[in-house]
Amino acid sequence: MNAHPPTNTSRALEAILRRVARGDVQAVVVASLTGATAVRVARALAGRPQRLICVADTPEWTAYGHPYPTLDAGHHRELLQRGVAILRDYRSSSAGAPRFDPTTGADVPLSAPEAGLFWAGVSVVGGEGLKTAVKCVVLATDYGLLRPGERVASLGGSGEQEAAVVMDALGHAQILSGAPGTRLRVREVLHMPD
Repeated sequence: MNAHPPTNTSRALEAILRRVARGDVQAVVVASLTGATAVRVARALAGRPQRLICVADTPEWTAYGHPYPTLDAGHHRELLQRGVAILRDYRSSSAGAPRFDPTTGADVPLSAPEAGLFWAGVSVVGGEGLKTAVKCVVLATDYGLLRPGERVASLGGSGEQEAAVVMDALGHAQILSGAPGTRLRVREVLHMPD
């Protein structure tokens, strides 16, 4: 019997590996501040055709008391050696992104309070892990590391809050605008924290 039960991170990673083995996922996105989780995923995906994208740190977080930089130099080197795309120094705010206005039928800029409310709603529905997993896909698409519509597995969260999902890649330009059915949609929830 295992003396150490699997951690939430291990269970989420196992769920992603099982899903990736089915073959229709083109990329895996992982939120990883220090790079440690991204290294675990990169090692587990070694030899598989899926691209791996690590969404790491941004100086924006210093405004909320978080340190910067957080990506460990050794993890950074290993990720680069393994061909992992690393997103750093990005703008994480959703303010200004287009949203559909049902009154006018046009897209209008998302205000900062609306953006905060949107992401808070995602967090309320699925926790911080779900919010992080989805937002990492949005950021990776915005920065050209994913193509809109690409099937993606994503792992987000920290500690015991990781969640794993499958969704079609989309950026801020598509998240709340466009025709119904083309906006944000999580296709599969692979793992949610206990």
